[in-house]
Amino acid sequence: MVSPSWTRAGSSGGLDPFVSREGERSVVWLAGEQDLATVPLLIRTLAEVTARDHADLVVDLGEVSFVDARTLGVLIRGRRVLRDLSRDLTLRAPSRFARRVLELCGVADLLDPLVDHDQRPPGRP
Repeated sequence: MVSPSWTRAGSSGGLDPFVSREGERSVVWLAGEQDLATVPLLIRTLAEVTARDHADLVVDLGEVSFVDARTLGVLIRGRRVLRDLSRDLTLRAPSRFARRVLELCGVADLLDPLVDHDQRPPGRP
């Protein structure tokens, strides 16, 4: 397993996305409530990762306690942008709540069922 290098994407008090590299993919780790208040940071993070790297992107939802429609919209648009660049965006390890929202909204196809991981961003239990 590749040991990722971690960086914080923002500064909103500990729930900022972490960005790491796992092999040929970039990973954005989300946590806590993902809603209208976090959308601008998510957009900025996805844009920065997309611009500086030419890899596929994985968004880890394992520590997400709430996700709203605006956040899902950002992820869906991000996937479209990356597909236009011949890259992909997938979601992995959604919390039970996040998985249910994805299923109810009909976007569970964003999930990558083959991705297995046992890492957690530093500083989070």
